[in-house]
Amino acid sequence: MFNLLTTLRNSRTRNKALAITSAGLVVGVGAAMTLATWTDTEWDFAGAGNTPGLGTSTFVVQQNVANPYSGVGFDNNHSNPGDSLDFETGALVLSPGDSVAAPVAYETTQPSVAGTLQMQAAVAASGITTNDPTGALWAALQLQVGWVSVTPGDPVPTCDASLSGFASIPMTGSGLGAVPDTATQTLLAATGNVVHYCFVVTLPLGSPSSLQGLTVAPAWQFNAVSS
Repeated sequence: MFNLLTTLRNSRTRNKALAITSAGLVVGVGAAMTLATWTDTEWDFAGAGNTPGLGTSTFVVQQNVANPYSGVGFDNNHSNPGDSLDFETGALVLSPGDSVAAPVAYETTQPSVAGTLQMQAAVAASGITTNDPTGALWAALQLQVGWVSVTPGDPVPTCDASLSGFASIPMTGSGLGAVPDTATQTLLAATGNVVHYCFVVTLPLGSPSSLQGLTVAPAWQFNAVSS
């Protein structure tokens, strides 16, 4: 009897141990299977094919000083003195009462975003030798500037002393150093329009004889700002 009970107890103990051991093996196998997982990676990029999908816009303005305007010959001049305005014949031999005119046209390039232009007051053209030691001629010459926006291919008003077809830019002060109004002119994107300016310079009637034989070279900057 005693041996049978002992045997039964030993048998139950072994079964429990086996059960615990088996459970441990199951847990162990489960942990190993969790670590042995499949992996995958996915990527995306901003673009299409071989083309980047992100970038910046451009804002480029070009000018044309052809007189008369022909629609060709636009270029860039980013520093003083810039391009040469083509004033009418007689600009270097003005007499009292004479006026001369010169055009310049601006547009954006292809491609370019839209923007605005603002004319600045004249300064001396860099690197140009003149003969106006006291600034008398600079102060005496009178400046008028008009502007008009034209769709490419449409007729352009003639730039002359009448400024017919141009809207005048108000000036503060007198002489070539007169300060233009702070209003701006609009440039449409990608050559959507051409803004034409007409400069008219006049030596007033009654100017003194002391102004004879003098020369000046004003340069005007146009500040272009993208929209």
